[in-house]
Amino acid sequence: NAQTVVIIGGSSGMGLATATLMSQLGYDIIIASRSKEKLDKATLAIGKGTALPLDASSEESVQEFFSSIPTFHHLVISAADLFQ
Repeated sequence: NAQTVVIIGGSSGMGLATATLMSQLGYDIIIASRSKEKLDKATLAIGKGTALPLDASSEESVQEFFSSIPTFHHLVISAADLFQ
């Protein structure tokens, strides 16, 4: 079984590049972003994986997100606006 990587901010920029590479290396990927439009485009670009909405600035959204996904092995956070 492939390991699962969760990428918060995975719909563009470095997060999308990471998701694409990890997918090519055989990992199962879950990408998260606030923008459904960006998630849809990213999923098409990657070709596989799961895309879920997430507002990482909302504790409720984060709790809901992590309770809805399966066990994962790696977590990447590239959502830049979290640190403003």
